[in-house]
Amino acid sequence: MRSDVVMQSIVSDVFWLLVLVAIIFSFRNEISALLNSLGRFKVAGASFELKDSRTTIENYVVLTNIMIDILSDHDSSQKLGDLMTSTNVRQLGKFAIQYAKDVPNDIKQTEMLKNIALIVGRRGDIDSAKLFFDALLKNNPRDLDILNMRANILVGTGSQVNLLEAEFAYDELVKQRPKDGTFRFSRALAKVGLGKEQECIDDLSKAIDLHYWKKNPDMLHATEFDSLREDLHFLDLNRRLESLKKSQA
Repeated sequence: MRSDVVMQSIVSDVFWLLVLVAIIFSFRNEISALLNSLGRFKVAGASFELKDSRTTIENYVVLTNIMIDILSDHDSSQKLGDLMTSTNVRQLGKFAIQYAKDVPNDIKQTEMLKNIALIVGRRGDIDSAKLFFDALLKNNPRDLDILNMRANILVGTGSQVNLLEAEFAYDELVKQRPKDGTFRFSRALAKVGLGKEQECIDDLSKAIDLHYWKKNPDMLHATEFDSLREDLHFLDLNRRLESLKKSQA
């Protein structure tokens, strides 16, 4: 028998929306029977059906919670992203952009959205990823983590336009957190891509001063710095870093 109480609970809980995406791109075959069992209801401008099975609703909630947990954890979400087809990723991105725009901040799953944005960006849909991060920043303008993730995606493209945009973002991050060596290192990656070699070396030097090397001991081995291998200032950085490593051994 149809339960109005259960229906209202599901409709009011925004988490169930993610299940629709999960059905589309992850569990299409496994839960097709579940979809066939639904009767009709309308929410968020879309019509769905839901006949009479309370068990169906309960299973829907279980699946929702599983997907929320996976997509809210960075490592798990990126592994899931690696299993998706390009079409799946585009569908996920479209859903997430709309979700970011429409769902109130007090119930929005921001960590999940960050991880979805990374999936979309890593799989090459940079334009969608940028729109996604912009929507997140609009609602979370003080979240430096979002700004940093957006810049990291842009640096990975190697595009001069994107590198300039990333450099600007890192400037703001360095300004907000001057003692965080991570942002200095990231900005160095952008600067070397832009041909600003001395500015890159200056940022790397500052990152070493801020002990970023303890987090990333091989920081100077990044392939992005291959063009600097013979630069005397870069060689000095290498010697200084190796000396610091030995002193801490």
